Amino acid sequence: MNDLAPVSDEDRLWAIAAYASVFIGFPVFILPLAMRKSEFAIYHSKHAAEAFLYLFGGWFLLMLLSFVTCGFGVILFPLAFLAWIPSIRSEEHTSEL
Repeated sequence: MNDLAPVSDEDRLWAIAAYASVFIGFPVFILPLAMRKSEFAIYHSKHAAEAFLYLFGGWFLLMLLSFVTCGFGVILFPLAFLAWIPSIRSEEHTSEL
């Protein structure tokens, strides 16, 4: 019926650490990708990497826009934090598993 391997506590810890790393700005999600031990941890690390790129890529673009428009682009800075929403939802889902 279910072909998936059981998820260990260590796998859950790596998944939660990957999502939490998006909030602190330090890419911990790279470690499970490099270790390649668990499909569960790799899956969640990829999603954390995506959220990380959206957040900091968007932040960089808004900084550039703010520089080009002489500060008027700063109005859009709250939009950069919308990238955290998928990360928050994924972290909640991971901790429930």
